[in-house]
Amino acid sequence: MKSCIKTADSDASAMEALVKDYVADLKHDPNNQSSRLILAHRRKDVAKLNSAVRQSLIARGKLKDQQKYETVDGMKRFASGDRILFTKNDNDLGVKNGTLGTVLKTNEQSITIQPDDKKAQLIVVDLEAYNSLDHGYAVTIHKSQGATVDKTWLFATRTMDQHLMYVAGTRHTTDFKIHAEESYEINQLHKTQNKLVSTDYIGVYENTCLH
Repeated sequence: MKSCIKTADSDASAMEALVKDYVADLKHDPNNQSSRLILAHRRKDVAKLNSAVRQSLIARGKLKDQQKYETVDGMKRFASGDRILFTKNDNDLGVKNGTLGTVLKTNEQSITIQPDDKKAQLIVVDLEAYNSLDHGYAVTIHKSQGATVDKTWLFATRTMDQHLMYVAGTRHTTDFKIHAEESYEINQLHKTQNKLVSTDYIGVYENTCLH
């Protein structure tokens, strides 16, 4: 398993570097979106990360023919290829709060979604009946519990405790990258490192990415 910590001179610069790294990885392997996930503690950071990733993809012409929908959290745009997050349980749709998927098709009334669980059937969401949807490139650490992906990127902030670091550090199977402002308590990260290493999850190397 590979991991690293990358620091920057501000939270904004750390977030910018994370988004750039994520998009570059997506460009390298565009056909496996469900294999990667961005994590953050605060919802406001998740919203910024999702917006920044989408802006980058739109600039590259990867998200076309966007449709505007009224969601439980306000007006949002979705396009074919978007990562999407269900934020409320619904037995009829067969989804839970935290279910992730990829948008296959949109029209004015509905969104067709392929859940990350490839055994699950396609879901056609009528936005008049269910509108608890958000973009799913980045999610909160809390929402990620139970998820397993190949690669994760963590936007680390001082609001996180060791438990949250541990949860974030155990969502991946191969790569884990931490982006943080340079004055962040690195000792906190190393405490998590020791715990993770003791359970054979990862090793963390400050400012060194192993490839």
